[in-house]
Amino acid sequence: MRADYVTTINQLDRVAILSAVGAVTPRGLFDAQNQLRALPEWRGDLDLLVVFQPGTTLEQMELQDIARHSDLFREWNAQHRTGPHPMTAVVTDSKIFNLACMIWATLRRDDWKVDVAFHTDEAAAMRWIHASRARDEEKAERRQELAK
Repeated sequence: MRADYVTTINQLDRVAILSAVGAVTPRGLFDAQNQLRALPEWRGDLDLLVVFQPGTTLEQMELQDIARHSDLFREWNAQHRTGPHPMTAVVTDSKIFNLACMIWATLRRDDWKVDVAFHTDEAAAMRWIHASRARDEEKAERRQELAK
């Protein structure tokens, strides 16, 4: 089974969207994420929404391959995600949720720049992004008030 990746940008919600279905691989996900920069609406301060559509499988994900690509993802995030608090929401159905979380734990290291959270639906993912942004704005307002 082959994977299909679609990249779009939702300017209204300020999110870049990577949608995948099929047998995804670390390289396929990286290449799709990198394609976001080719979209005319791309901006480095966009948050990222990764949606594993129903029918997505992670069986092509080998831990060795994940570890090899983690540095590529880290570099890409450091170079191209220039917002003050980049966030990535991952949406996956319950069938692969635990495996997706385990893969993320393998990929992530302490110096990961991006906050990542897993959700079972897009509405929850967007609520998390919006709530995180609201907390960031409140913190910035408090800092400004204290600086006065």
